[in-house]
Amino acid sequence: MARELGAYTPDARYIFKAHGREFDLRLKRNDRINVNNIPVYESDETGRLFQKPIELGRNDDFTLYQDLIRNAAVAVYTDKRDGKYQKKMEGFVMDHDMMYELRHVEDDKYTVIKQDLADMSAGEDDMEENPTRRHINRLSEKTTLLRTMQDVLGTLSKKKTDKTIELKKKKKRGFSATHINAGVELMICTDDSIWDTFMQRNNQKAAAAEKELKRYYALIVNGGIGGAPWISSSLLGGEKDGRELVDKTKALYGWCEYREKNYDDFSEHDHGMVFTARELASSRGSTGVAGAAYVGGICSKSQACSIVESHGGFGSFIAATHELGHNLGAHHDGASSEMYNNAACAGDAGNVMAAESGSSNPKSGYYFSSCSVQEFKKGLQQACCLANKGQYEDPEQYAAHTKHLPGQLYNADEQCQMLYGSDSRMCRPLGDSEYCKYLLCSTVGNACIHKYKPPADGTECDENKWCIEGACVTKGKTPPSGKGHSGMRGQKSEMPRIFVPKTP
Repeated sequence: MARELGAYTPDARYIFKAHGREFDLRLKRNDRINVNNIPVYESDETGRLFQKPIELGRNDDFTLYQDLIRNAAVAVYTDKRDGKYQKKMEGFVMDHDMMYELRHVEDDKYTVIKQDLADMSAGEDDMEENPTRRHINRLSEKTTLLRTMQDVLGTLSKKKTDKTIELKKKKKRGFSATHINAGVELMICTDDSIWDTFMQRNNQKAAAAEKELKRYYALIVNGGIGGAPWISSSLLGGEKDGRELVDKTKALYGWCEYREKNYDDFSEHDHGMVFTARELASSRGSTGVAGAAYVGGICSKSQACSIVESHGGFGSFIAATHELGHNLGAHHDGASSEMYNNAACAGDAGNVMAAESGSSNPKSGYYFSSCSVQEFKKGLQQACCLANKGQYEDPEQYAAHTKHLPGQLYNADEQCQMLYGSDSRMCRPLGDSEYCKYLLCSTVGNACIHKYKPPADGTECDENKWCIEGACVTKGKTPPSGKGHSGMRGQKSEMPRIFVPKTP
């Protein structure tokens, strides 16, 4: 117990007995969630959700606490009644298949309600009437927190059902045979290796790590916490450059299975992409792969998923775009089979769906080939889940994270350090004619190497110039965000999308 406390020092401790057992909660304050800034939604009789204006100054003392070890979450606030102020607490503890909800009764008395998580709608048929007492002075009237959460979940469930019916109607129409404007709602997940990396970068400060992680992956998406059960069963037992080897096929299958089983608990999305800081490899140990995805799996509950390496820098957005391209129906350029023929598009041209990185023209890596475009047109005509307009989970937060290009936030030296360590630097001087071609970084022994990836868009390359799509261009001529690539130059979009232009 002493060892546990040393690694997890609580801000408050709460002990109570209920249902034949003792609960000992070591609570840490959760300052990352400010209820005063959380948007509130309500629904009308049709199930549509509307956002209510945020009421400033309400519940200013409402504070959240967590016990991550014991799966507990509580809220502490001051309630005013009959001219008197009283500290109250409400919350719940999850233990295996049971939930214990703590409710305030009166004064310093609480009651604990035991509920089976598998049957939450069955009612409160196992209520313990014996009140418990607080053991600390750090710390709710009959709680509405859980009921509100259940109401919202019920509304969202109805919304999903309504959307399914709506999309089934749309399926008859499909997309135009010559033009597809598809909005992909992308859910980004990370495994524990990514979290560990960001914790190390932020001196083990969780709030700072979470903030940078959100910003980093928002930028990854714009360019193109805990364990991970789908990874733990896929380790091969070896290493490369200090990174654990993971069987890409098993990891992809495990992630997709995990996503399917927990689909209704995730935010609504069309494709689930997970990033790992480990090294993806074949079952034979070959590491010449940066990601994996099912071809044409979009709109499938079991196969609309992918896994992508993220080893630092911003090069992973190219791999992410490549794997999403697979899921949207595109095969590798230059390849062919009985089902498809992409022989007309050379793989060494270096477009997004090339099997290997690198070409004489690095700008090609920002665009899909004509073969990919044709496969999108063929495969997406019945992709009804993309027919609706995609939405960000938090539009304001996404806009804040992506109002600058990644190269404006991390210069070339910092991008090299993400990839090769704190001593790495950009080898080329500002003004070099090939500065934006590839991110050329120094390594041990001062050797300069690259991974066929250009510096991130927005990286300064010369006086009043920055890198955009592998070229050094004058600042101001290119919009700093919202560029829709993938075959249509200069097309602006509200969110990352696949744009397929009309064929001549």
